[in-house]
Amino acid sequence: LVKSIEIVTENLDTVIRELSECDCDFMLIDTPGQMEVFVFRDLAPRLVKSLREVSDRIAAVFVVDASLIRNPEDYAFLAVMSIALQLRLGVDVVPVLNKVDTVSHMEFVGDVISDVDIVRKALKDKGLYGEMMIQILDTIWLYGKAVRVPKVSALRIEGLEELHRLVHEVTCSCGDLT
Repeated sequence: LVKSIEIVTENLDTVIRELSECDCDFMLIDTPGQMEVFVFRDLAPRLVKSLREVSDRIAAVFVVDASLIRNPEDYAFLAVMSIALQLRLGVDVVPVLNKVDTVSHMEFVGDVISDVDIVRKALKDKGLYGEMMIQILDTIWLYGKAVRVPKVSALRIEGLEELHRLVHEVTCSCGDLT
């Protein structure tokens, strides 16, 4: 994974030049491997900065395996990670729950505003940790954009239209993401 990041970094000018010649509505760039290998290296902000020279319509899609979101605390942590990505990359982030076909039950609506109550109620019973998470989430919800969290299944081809719509909304000033 690290080697793939190094290769992209060494060839960033070529990559950006090739991307700038693309006549398309959207470009999807899947970064190699685990998120932290990409995000915490110099390549991440350099890539975003270079992409801004190609287009002003940039967003990050943060894909999380739905089976990892087992409880309200996990869902709260998804919000924390999304805002951390937004701060690091300087772009809007659309969190996505992927592989929802592998999860038998998910109590979250996928709409941050509706899910706030579920998460807050669950965190109230978690003592100091819960209080801390509620304070962090209140700050995130105060300053972050209200965004839906699409539930996607590539296997069943579900949720992809909603994901497309959200990416479009977040990359223009025309939409309300709630």
